[in-house]
Amino acid sequence: MYVTNLRKAGRELELLMFTLKGDIQIEKDYEEEH
Repeated sequence: MYVTNLRKAGRELELLMFTLKGDIQIEKDYEEEH
């Protein structure tokens, strides 16, 4: 049970990090264009 919750949390954290990286990349691209 604990391991399953840990894996789920890990997946959510990965998704969050991926989203943050994407947001940062979009901001960089936006700054370069303008």
